Amino acid sequence: MKKNYIFKVACVFCVVVLLAVNFQTTVFAGFDYEIVEVEGEQCSLFPGPEVFSDLIQNSHADETAGTDENNENNENNENNENNENNENNENTDEEETLEELLNVDYSAYSTLSDHEKEYYDKIVTTPIGETVFIIDYTPYLTKEEFAAINFRAIMYAVALDHPEMFWYHGYSYRYKYVKDTREVIYVEYTMNGPFVSGTSDPVYSTSEYSTINDEMWVEFHRVAEELNLANRTRYSFAKTLHDYLCNSISYVDDGRSCFDPYGALVNKQAVCQGYAETFKMFCDYYDIPCVNLTGTAGAAHMWNAMQMEDGLWYILDITWDDGGSTWVYTDYFLCGLDTVAVNYDKKPFRISHVSDGSPYLPQLNYALEAYGLIDDKNFNATYNSYLNEETQYLELSPFTAPEHEICYNGVLIKDVPLRTGEQFTTYDDKTWTIVIAGDMNCDGLVTAEDYQAAANYAMGEDNTVQSVESTAADLSRDGVIDVLDLMLIQLMSTGCRDDFEV
Repeated sequence: MKKNYIFKVACVFCVVVLLAVNFQTTVFAGFDYEIVEVEGEQCSLFPGPEVFSDLIQNSHADETAGTDENNENNENNENNENNENNENNENTDEEETLEELLNVDYSAYSTLSDHEKEYYDKIVTTPIGETVFIIDYTPYLTKEEFAAINFRAIMYAVALDHPEMFWYHGYSYRYKYVKDTREVIYVEYTMNGPFVSGTSDPVYSTSEYSTINDEMWVEFHRVAEELNLANRTRYSFAKTLHDYLCNSISYVDDGRSCFDPYGALVNKQAVCQGYAETFKMFCDYYDIPCVNLTGTAGAAHMWNAMQMEDGLWYILDITWDDGGSTWVYTDYFLCGLDTVAVNYDKKPFRISHVSDGSPYLPQLNYALEAYGLIDDKNFNATYNSYLNEETQYLELSPFTAPEHEICYNGVLIKDVPLRTGEQFTTYDDKTWTIVIAGDMNCDGLVTAEDYQAAANYAMGEDNTVQSVESTAADLSRDGVIDVLDLMLIQLMSTGCRDDFEV
Protein backbone atom coordinates (compact mmCIF):
# COMPACT_ATOMS: atom_id res chain seq x y z
CA MET A 1 0.00 0.00 0.00
CA LYS A 2 2.74 2.36 0.93
CA LYS A 3 4.72 1.56 -2.22
CA ASN A 4 1.65 2.27 -4.39
CA TYR A 5 1.16 5.62 -2.64
CA ILE A 6 4.77 6.65 -3.17
CA PHE A 7 4.51 5.56 -6.83
CA LYS A 8 1.37 7.64 -7.34
CA VAL A 9 2.98 10.73 -5.75
CA ALA A 10 6.07 10.34 -7.95
CA CYS A 11 3.92 10.06 -11.05
CA VAL A 12 1.96 13.18 -10.15
CA PHE A 13 5.21 15.11 -9.55
CA CYS A 14 6.62 14.07 -12.92
CA VAL A 15 3.44 15.14 -14.69
CA VAL A 16 3.53 18.54 -12.98
CA VAL A 17 7.17 19.06 -13.95
CA LEU A 18 6.51 18.06 -17.55
CA LEU A 19 3.55 20.40 -17.73
CA ALA A 20 5.62 23.23 -16.29
CA VAL A 21 8.45 22.65 -18.75
CA ASN A 22 6.00 22.43 -21.63
CA PHE A 23 4.27 25.63 -20.49
CA GLN A 24 7.56 27.49 -20.20
CA THR A 25 8.72 26.28 -23.60
CA THR A 26 5.41 27.32 -25.10
CA VAL A 27 5.59 30.79 -23.57
CA PHE A 28 9.17 31.37 -24.68
CA ALA A 29 8.45 29.96 -28.10
CA GLY A 30 5.45 32.23 -28.43
CA PHE A 31 7.67 35.23 -27.87
CA ASP A 32 10.61 33.78 -29.86
CA TYR A 33 12.73 33.82 -26.67
CA GLU A 34 15.65 31.85 -28.08
CA ILE A 35 19.11 32.31 -26.57
CA VAL A 36 21.97 32.43 -29.07
CA GLU A 37 25.60 31.95 -28.01
CA VAL A 38 28.31 33.57 -30.13
CA GLU A 39 32.10 33.48 -30.10
CA GLY A 40 33.36 37.06 -30.03
CA GLU A 41 36.62 38.60 -31.17
CA GLN A 42 40.08 37.47 -30.11
CA CYS A 43 42.95 39.93 -29.92
CA SER A 44 46.48 39.91 -28.51
CA LEU A 45 49.06 42.50 -27.54
CA PHE A 46 52.07 40.79 -29.03
CA PRO A 47 55.39 41.83 -27.50
CA GLY A 48 56.79 45.09 -28.74
CA PRO A 49 55.44 48.64 -29.07
CA GLU A 50 54.53 48.11 -32.71
CA VAL A 51 51.29 46.52 -31.55
CA PHE A 52 50.22 49.82 -30.04
CA SER A 53 50.73 51.51 -33.38
CA ASP A 54 48.67 48.82 -35.06
CA LEU A 55 45.88 49.19 -32.54
CA ILE A 56 45.77 52.94 -33.01
CA GLN A 57 45.61 52.59 -36.78
CA ASN A 58 42.66 50.23 -36.34
CA SER A 59 41.08 52.02 -33.41
CA HIS A 60 38.02 53.00 -35.37
CA ALA A 61 37.81 49.88 -37.55
CA ASP A 62 34.98 47.38 -37.31
CA GLU A 63 35.96 45.17 -34.43
CA THR A 64 33.27 44.38 -31.88
CA ALA A 65 31.12 41.36 -32.51
CA GLY A 66 27.59 42.04 -33.70
CA THR A 67 24.53 40.80 -31.90
CA ASP A 68 22.98 38.74 -34.69
CA GLU A 69 23.44 35.00 -35.11
CA ASN A 70 25.93 35.47 -37.97
CA ASN A 71 28.18 37.53 -35.70
CA GLU A 72 28.44 40.42 -38.16
CA ASN A 73 30.85 43.16 -37.07
CA ASN A 74 29.35 46.49 -36.14
CA GLU A 75 30.91 49.90 -36.38
CA ASN A 76 33.25 50.70 -33.55
CA ASN A 77 32.39 53.10 -30.78
CA GLU A 78 33.75 56.58 -31.36
CA ASN A 79 33.45 57.83 -27.81
CA ASN A 80 37.19 58.48 -27.74
CA GLU A 81 37.34 60.69 -30.81
CA ASN A 82 37.77 63.88 -28.81
CA ASN A 83 40.60 62.47 -26.70
CA GLU A 84 43.30 62.42 -29.39
CA ASN A 85 46.76 62.88 -27.98
CA ASN A 86 47.89 66.34 -29.08
CA GLU A 87 51.65 65.75 -29.41
CA ASN A 88 52.14 69.15 -31.00
CA ASN A 89 50.28 71.07 -28.34
CA GLU A 90 52.10 74.31 -27.65
CA ASN A 91 50.41 75.13 -24.34
CA THR A 92 47.87 77.50 -25.85
CA ASP A 93 45.29 76.86 -23.15
CA GLU A 94 46.43 79.68 -20.91
CA GLU A 95 43.12 79.90 -19.09
CA GLU A 96 43.68 76.67 -17.19
CA THR A 97 45.03 77.27 -13.71
CA LEU A 98 47.93 75.29 -12.28
CA GLU A 99 45.56 73.58 -9.86
CA GLU A 100 43.34 72.47 -12.74
CA LEU A 101 46.31 71.14 -14.70
CA LEU A 102 47.54 69.16 -11.71
CA ASN A 103 44.15 67.58 -11.02
CA VAL A 104 43.27 66.17 -14.45
CA ASP A 105 42.91 62.40 -14.71
CA TYR A 106 45.48 61.47 -17.35
CA SER A 107 44.82 57.73 -17.27
CA ALA A 108 43.71 55.83 -20.33
CA TYR A 109 40.87 54.59 -18.10
CA SER A 110 39.37 58.09 -18.15
CA THR A 111 38.79 57.85 -21.92
CA LEU A 112 36.54 54.78 -21.68
CA SER A 113 32.76 54.65 -21.59
CA ASP A 114 30.93 53.40 -18.50
CA HIS A 115 30.39 49.93 -19.98
CA GLU A 116 34.05 49.75 -21.02
CA LYS A 117 35.16 50.79 -17.54
CA GLU A 118 33.16 47.84 -16.15
CA TYR A 119 35.39 45.43 -18.08
CA TYR A 120 38.53 47.39 -17.23
CA ASP A 121 37.67 47.21 -13.52
CA LYS A 122 37.06 43.47 -13.76
CA ILE A 123 40.38 42.91 -15.53
CA VAL A 124 42.51 44.81 -13.02
CA THR A 125 40.75 43.25 -9.99
CA THR A 126 40.73 39.64 -11.17
CA PRO A 127 43.12 37.69 -8.90
CA ILE A 128 46.38 36.74 -10.53
CA GLY A 129 46.19 33.21 -11.90
CA GLU A 130 42.51 33.49 -12.74
CA THR A 131 41.84 34.25 -16.38
CA VAL A 132 38.06 34.24 -16.81
CA PHE A 133 35.29 36.46 -15.50
CA ILE A 134 31.61 36.76 -16.38
CA ILE A 135 29.37 39.79 -16.67
CA ASP A 136 25.60 39.21 -16.48
CA TYR A 137 23.64 42.17 -17.77
CA THR A 138 20.59 43.15 -15.79
CA PRO A 139 18.90 44.87 -17.47
CA TYR A 140 20.02 43.42 -20.77
CA LEU A 141 22.16 45.50 -23.15
CA THR A 142 20.68 46.56 -26.44
CA LYS A 143 22.58 45.54 -29.56
CA GLU A 144 23.60 49.17 -30.05
CA GLU A 145 24.96 49.42 -26.50
CA PHE A 146 26.92 46.20 -26.85
CA ALA A 147 28.26 47.11 -30.30
CA ALA A 148 29.56 50.36 -28.83
CA ILE A 149 31.87 48.54 -26.41
CA ASN A 150 35.40 48.85 -27.79
CA PHE A 151 37.15 45.76 -26.46
CA ARG A 152 40.45 46.70 -28.06
CA ALA A 153 40.32 50.09 -26.38
CA ILE A 154 39.80 48.34 -23.04
CA MET A 155 42.81 46.10 -23.59
CA TYR A 156 44.91 49.04 -24.74
CA ALA A 157 43.89 51.15 -21.73
CA VAL A 158 44.79 48.40 -19.26
CA ALA A 159 48.16 47.90 -20.98
CA LEU A 160 48.91 51.63 -20.80
CA ASP A 161 47.77 52.13 -17.21
CA HIS A 162 49.00 48.89 -15.63
CA PRO A 163 52.44 47.85 -16.90
CA GLU A 164 52.82 45.65 -13.81
CA MET A 165 50.14 43.32 -15.24
CA PHE A 166 52.65 41.51 -17.43
CA TRP A 167 50.38 38.45 -17.64
CA TYR A 168 47.63 40.29 -19.52
CA HIS A 169 48.35 40.67 -23.22
CA GLY A 170 45.11 39.82 -24.95
CA TYR A 171 41.57 38.56 -24.71
CA SER A 172 38.79 36.52 -26.20
CA TYR A 173 35.12 36.51 -25.28
CA ARG A 174 31.81 34.89 -26.04
CA TYR A 175 28.36 36.18 -25.33
CA LYS A 176 24.70 35.24 -25.33
CA TYR A 177 21.82 37.28 -26.67
CA VAL A 178 18.10 36.99 -27.18
CA LYS A 179 17.43 36.13 -30.82
CA ASP A 180 14.24 38.10 -31.08
CA THR A 181 15.30 41.36 -29.38
CA ARG A 182 19.08 41.10 -29.95
CA GLU A 183 19.62 42.04 -26.29
CA VAL A 184 22.89 40.78 -24.81
CA ILE A 185 22.45 39.04 -21.49
CA TYR A 186 25.82 37.45 -20.71
CA VAL A 187 29.52 37.85 -21.58
CA GLU A 188 32.34 35.49 -20.67
CA TYR A 189 35.69 37.30 -20.97
CA THR A 190 39.00 35.40 -21.07
CA MET A 191 42.35 37.09 -20.44
CA ASN A 192 45.33 35.79 -22.37
CA GLY A 193 49.01 36.02 -21.46
CA PRO A 194 51.88 37.22 -23.68
CA PHE A 195 53.43 35.05 -26.36
CA VAL A 196 57.05 34.84 -27.43
CA SER A 197 57.58 37.32 -30.23
CA GLY A 198 57.02 35.66 -33.61
CA THR A 199 55.68 32.41 -32.15
CA SER A 200 52.61 30.96 -30.49
CA ASP A 201 54.56 29.93 -27.39
CA PRO A 202 53.46 31.57 -24.12
CA VAL A 203 56.13 33.61 -22.35
CA TYR A 204 54.74 32.54 -18.98
CA SER A 205 52.42 29.73 -18.04
CA THR A 206 49.38 30.52 -15.93
CA SER A 207 50.87 28.56 -13.03
CA GLU A 208 53.94 30.85 -13.10
CA TYR A 209 52.04 34.12 -12.78
CA SER A 210 52.00 34.31 -9.00
CA THR A 211 55.65 33.28 -8.57
CA ILE A 212 56.92 35.70 -11.18
CA ASN A 213 54.70 38.46 -9.85
CA ASP A 214 56.15 37.98 -6.36
CA GLU A 215 59.72 38.05 -7.70
CA MET A 216 59.01 41.27 -9.57
CA TRP A 217 57.54 43.07 -6.57
CA VAL A 218 60.32 41.92 -4.24
CA GLU A 219 62.88 43.46 -6.58
CA PHE A 220 60.70 46.53 -7.04
CA HIS A 221 60.61 47.25 -3.32
CA ARG A 222 64.31 46.50 -2.96
CA VAL A 223 65.14 49.09 -5.61
CA ALA A 224 62.73 51.63 -4.15
CA GLU A 225 64.33 51.28 -0.74
CA GLU A 226 67.87 51.32 -2.09
CA LEU A 227 67.21 54.53 -4.02
CA ASN A 228 65.17 56.10 -1.21
CA LEU A 229 62.55 57.10 -3.76
CA ALA A 230 59.91 57.96 -1.17
CA ASN A 231 61.76 61.02 0.07
CA ARG A 232 62.51 62.91 -3.13
CA THR A 233 61.21 65.80 -5.13
CA ARG A 234 59.79 64.87 -8.51
CA TYR A 235 62.95 65.97 -10.24
CA SER A 236 65.17 64.05 -7.86
CA PHE A 237 62.89 61.01 -8.17
CA ALA A 238 63.04 61.10 -11.96
CA LYS A 239 66.79 61.67 -12.16
CA THR A 240 67.62 58.96 -9.62
CA LEU A 241 65.36 56.38 -11.27
CA HIS A 242 66.43 57.39 -14.78
CA ASP A 243 70.10 56.86 -13.92
CA TYR A 244 69.42 53.59 -12.09
CA LEU A 245 67.53 52.08 -15.02
CA CYS A 246 70.24 53.18 -17.46
CA ASN A 247 72.96 51.66 -15.28
CA SER A 248 71.20 48.42 -14.33
CA ILE A 249 69.42 47.37 -17.54
CA SER A 250 71.09 45.98 -20.62
CA TYR A 251 69.29 46.54 -23.90
CA VAL A 252 68.50 42.98 -24.98
CA ASP A 253 65.74 41.73 -27.26
CA ASP A 254 65.24 38.08 -26.40
CA GLY A 255 61.66 37.98 -27.68
CA ARG A 256 60.34 37.07 -24.25
CA SER A 257 60.26 38.99 -20.95
CA CYS A 258 62.32 41.93 -22.24
CA PHE A 259 59.06 43.70 -23.02
CA ASP A 260 57.84 44.06 -19.45
CA PRO A 261 58.90 45.24 -15.97
CA TYR A 262 59.70 41.69 -14.86
CA GLY A 263 62.43 41.42 -17.48
CA ALA A 264 63.74 44.89 -16.66
CA LEU A 265 63.75 44.49 -12.87
CA VAL A 266 64.55 40.82 -12.35
CA ASN A 267 66.47 39.81 -15.46
CA LYS A 268 67.99 43.29 -15.94
CA GLN A 269 67.32 42.99 -19.66
CA ALA A 270 64.78 44.97 -21.65
CA VAL A 271 63.90 46.83 -24.81
CA CYS A 272 62.26 50.25 -24.95
CA GLN A 273 58.92 48.93 -23.74
CA GLY A 274 60.54 47.37 -20.66
CA TYR A 275 62.39 50.60 -19.79
CA ALA A 276 59.31 52.78 -20.21
CA GLU A 277 56.85 50.50 -18.43
CA THR A 278 59.20 50.03 -15.47
CA PHE A 279 59.62 53.79 -15.08
CA LYS A 280 55.85 54.27 -15.13
CA MET A 281 55.38 51.45 -12.63
CA PHE A 282 57.51 53.34 -10.08
CA CYS A 283 55.78 56.63 -10.84
CA ASP A 284 52.36 55.02 -10.34
CA TYR A 285 53.43 53.56 -7.02
CA TYR A 286 54.43 57.02 -5.74
CA ASP A 287 51.43 58.82 -7.29
CA ILE A 288 53.50 60.79 -9.79
CA PRO A 289 51.58 61.40 -13.04
CA CYS A 290 53.27 59.47 -15.82
CA VAL A 291 52.14 57.92 -19.12
CA ASN A 292 53.63 55.54 -21.65
CA LEU A 293 53.80 56.98 -25.15
CA THR A 294 54.24 55.05 -28.37
CA GLY A 295 55.23 56.00 -31.87
CA THR A 296 58.24 55.83 -34.10
CA ALA A 297 61.84 56.90 -33.59
CA GLY A 298 63.46 55.25 -36.57
CA ALA A 299 61.34 52.20 -35.69
CA ALA A 300 58.43 51.39 -33.39
CA HIS A 301 59.29 52.87 -30.01
CA MET A 302 57.97 53.59 -26.51
CA TRP A 303 58.91 56.39 -24.10
CA ASN A 304 57.42 58.30 -21.15
CA ALA A 305 55.97 61.66 -20.29
CA MET A 306 55.89 62.88 -16.69
CA GLN A 307 54.00 65.82 -15.21
CA MET A 308 56.08 68.18 -13.08
CA GLU A 309 55.03 70.72 -10.47
CA ASP A 310 54.52 73.47 -13.03
CA GLY A 311 51.63 71.49 -14.54
CA LEU A 312 53.45 70.74 -17.79
CA TRP A 313 54.40 67.34 -19.18
CA TYR A 314 58.07 66.60 -19.84
CA ILE A 315 59.44 63.73 -21.87
CA LEU A 316 61.81 60.93 -20.91
CA ASP A 317 63.32 58.41 -23.29
CA ILE A 318 65.38 56.31 -20.92
CA THR A 319 66.24 53.79 -23.61
CA TRP A 320 67.99 56.39 -25.74
CA ASP A 321 69.73 57.86 -22.68
CA ASP A 322 71.27 54.47 -21.85
CA GLY A 323 74.82 54.76 -23.16
CA GLY A 324 75.67 51.19 -22.20
CA SER A 325 78.28 50.50 -19.55
CA THR A 326 80.19 53.73 -20.13
CA TRP A 327 77.75 56.63 -19.89
CA VAL A 328 74.30 57.84 -18.91
CA TYR A 329 73.06 60.60 -21.20
CA THR A 330 70.47 63.25 -20.45
CA ASP A 331 69.44 64.27 -23.96
CA TYR A 332 65.98 62.87 -23.34
CA PHE A 333 65.64 63.48 -19.61
CA LEU A 334 62.65 65.71 -18.84
CA CYS A 335 63.04 67.36 -22.22
CA GLY A 336 60.48 69.38 -24.15
CA LEU A 337 59.15 69.08 -27.67
CA ASP A 338 61.70 71.60 -28.94
CA THR A 339 64.67 70.25 -26.97
CA VAL A 340 67.54 69.39 -29.32
CA ALA A 341 69.54 66.22 -28.63
CA VAL A 342 73.24 66.83 -28.07
CA ASN A 343 74.63 63.30 -28.28
CA TYR A 344 72.42 61.94 -31.04
CA ASP A 345 70.96 63.38 -34.23
CA LYS A 346 70.95 67.04 -33.15
CA LYS A 347 67.23 67.24 -33.87
CA PRO A 348 64.35 68.56 -31.75
CA PHE A 349 62.44 65.84 -29.94
CA ARG A 350 59.28 66.47 -31.96
CA ILE A 351 61.26 65.60 -35.12
CA SER A 352 63.17 62.55 -33.86
CA HIS A 353 60.14 61.02 -32.09
CA VAL A 354 56.78 60.89 -33.83
CA SER A 355 53.84 60.00 -31.59
CA ASP A 356 51.03 57.69 -32.59
CA GLY A 357 48.51 60.28 -31.50
CA SER A 358 46.81 57.73 -29.27
CA PRO A 359 43.05 58.24 -28.94
CA TYR A 360 43.24 56.34 -25.64
CA LEU A 361 45.15 59.07 -23.78
CA PRO A 362 43.87 62.48 -22.71
CA GLN A 363 45.41 65.61 -24.16
CA LEU A 364 48.76 66.40 -22.54
CA ASN A 365 50.00 69.94 -21.99
CA TYR A 366 53.56 69.48 -23.24
CA ALA A 367 56.48 71.69 -22.32
CA LEU A 368 58.52 73.06 -25.20
CA GLU A 369 61.83 73.29 -23.39
CA ALA A 370 63.63 71.00 -20.93
CA TYR A 371 62.66 71.20 -17.29
CA GLY A 372 64.79 73.55 -15.20
CA LEU A 373 67.78 73.71 -17.51
CA ILE A 374 69.32 76.88 -18.95
CA ASP A 375 71.75 77.77 -21.71
CA ASP A 376 71.21 74.50 -23.60
CA LYS A 377 73.50 72.71 -21.15
CA ASN A 378 72.88 69.10 -20.31
CA PHE A 379 72.43 68.07 -16.74
CA ASN A 380 75.35 65.72 -16.02
CA ALA A 381 77.32 64.11 -13.23
CA THR A 382 78.90 67.45 -12.24
CA TYR A 383 75.57 69.27 -12.22
CA ASN A 384 76.83 71.72 -14.82
CA SER A 385 79.67 72.96 -12.67
CA TYR A 386 81.18 75.20 -15.31
CA LEU A 387 84.42 75.93 -13.45
CA ASN A 388 85.67 72.40 -12.87
CA GLU A 389 84.59 69.16 -11.30
CA GLU A 390 86.66 69.54 -8.15
CA THR A 391 85.24 72.96 -7.29
CA GLN A 392 81.54 72.33 -7.41
CA TYR A 393 79.82 75.59 -8.27
CA LEU A 394 76.28 76.06 -9.46
CA GLU A 395 74.99 79.11 -11.25
CA LEU A 396 71.57 80.37 -10.25
CA SER A 397 68.84 79.34 -12.64
CA PRO A 398 65.97 81.74 -13.32
CA PHE A 399 63.47 78.89 -12.96
CA THR A 400 61.52 78.64 -9.70
CA ALA A 401 59.23 75.68 -9.10
CA PRO A 402 55.78 76.32 -7.57
CA GLU A 403 55.59 77.42 -3.94
CA HIS A 404 58.67 76.02 -2.30
CA GLU A 405 61.49 74.70 -4.44
CA ILE A 406 64.29 76.47 -6.27
CA CYS A 407 65.95 74.90 -9.28
CA TYR A 408 69.69 75.22 -9.79
CA ASN A 409 70.49 73.83 -13.21
CA GLY A 410 67.84 71.22 -12.77
CA VAL A 411 68.52 70.35 -9.12
CA LEU A 412 65.45 71.06 -7.01
CA ILE A 413 66.30 72.00 -3.44
CA LYS A 414 64.06 73.10 -0.60
CA ASP A 415 64.86 76.17 1.53
CA VAL A 416 68.07 77.06 -0.26
CA PRO A 417 69.99 80.32 0.34
CA LEU A 418 70.09 82.84 -2.47
CA ARG A 419 73.53 84.43 -2.23
CA THR A 420 76.80 83.71 -3.97
CA GLY A 421 79.05 81.65 -1.72
CA GLU A 422 76.23 79.96 0.20
CA GLN A 423 76.20 76.18 0.13
CA PHE A 424 73.67 73.39 0.14
CA THR A 425 73.74 69.60 -0.07
CA THR A 426 71.82 67.63 -2.69
CA TYR A 427 70.13 64.26 -2.23
CA ASP A 428 73.32 62.43 -3.19
CA ASP A 429 75.26 64.08 -0.34
CA LYS A 430 77.26 66.39 -2.61
CA THR A 431 77.86 69.91 -1.39
CA TRP A 432 77.44 72.73 -3.88
CA THR A 433 78.34 76.40 -3.82
CA ILE A 434 75.87 78.84 -5.33
CA VAL A 435 77.09 81.41 -7.82
CA ILE A 436 74.77 84.22 -8.87
CA ALA A 437 76.01 85.80 -12.07
CA GLY A 438 77.46 89.22 -11.31
CA ASP A 439 77.06 88.93 -7.53
CA MET A 440 80.73 89.37 -6.68
CA ASN A 441 80.20 90.77 -3.17
CA CYS A 442 77.92 87.84 -2.22
CA ASP A 443 74.87 89.84 -1.11
CA GLY A 444 72.49 88.23 -3.58
CA LEU A 445 72.16 91.36 -5.73
CA VAL A 446 74.03 92.81 -8.67
CA THR A 447 74.78 96.47 -7.95
CA ALA A 448 77.42 99.15 -8.58
CA GLU A 449 79.42 97.66 -5.71
CA ASP A 450 79.79 94.44 -7.70
CA TYR A 451 80.92 96.43 -10.75
CA GLN A 452 83.57 98.22 -8.70
CA ALA A 453 84.77 94.97 -7.12
CA ALA A 454 85.02 93.33 -10.54
CA ALA A 455 86.89 96.36 -11.96
CA ASN A 456 89.43 96.22 -9.14
CA TYR A 457 89.93 92.52 -9.75
CA ALA A 458 90.33 93.00 -13.49
CA MET A 459 93.04 95.60 -12.97
CA GLY A 460 94.94 93.50 -10.45
CA GLU A 461 98.12 91.56 -11.08
CA ASP A 462 96.24 88.33 -11.73
CA ASN A 463 92.76 88.60 -13.22
CA THR A 464 92.20 84.86 -13.70
CA VAL A 465 89.29 83.12 -12.02
CA GLN A 466 90.49 81.73 -8.69
CA SER A 467 87.62 82.00 -6.21
CA VAL A 468 83.85 81.79 -5.96
CA GLU A 469 83.66 85.59 -6.07
CA SER A 470 85.69 85.81 -9.27
CA THR A 471 83.61 82.96 -10.72
CA ALA A 472 80.52 85.12 -10.24
CA ALA A 473 82.20 87.99 -12.09
CA ASP A 474 83.31 85.86 -15.06
CA LEU A 475 80.14 86.24 -17.10
CA SER A 476 81.82 85.51 -20.41
CA ARG A 477 83.12 82.16 -19.11
CA ASP A 478 86.62 82.64 -20.49
CA GLY A 479 88.44 82.17 -17.18
CA VAL A 480 89.48 85.81 -16.75
CA ILE A 481 87.79 88.99 -15.56
CA ASP A 482 88.06 91.47 -18.42
CA VAL A 483 86.32 94.41 -20.10
CA LEU A 484 83.51 92.25 -21.47
CA ASP A 485 82.63 91.01 -17.99
CA LEU A 486 82.67 94.60 -16.64
CA MET A 487 80.31 95.75 -19.38
CA LEU A 488 77.84 92.97 -18.63
CA ILE A 489 77.94 93.59 -14.87
CA GLN A 490 77.39 97.30 -15.45
CA LEU A 491 74.36 96.58 -17.61
CA MET A 492 72.94 94.29 -14.94
CA SER A 493 73.63 96.69 -12.09
CA THR A 494 71.92 99.60 -13.87
CA GLY A 495 68.81 97.53 -14.57
CA CYS A 496 69.29 97.71 -18.32
CA ARG A 497 69.80 93.97 -18.44
CA ASP A 498 67.90 92.76 -15.39
CA ASP A 499 66.78 89.78 -17.43
CA PHE A 500 70.35 88.74 -18.16
CA GLU A 501 70.91 84.98 -18.13
CA VAL A 502 74.19 83.13 -18.15
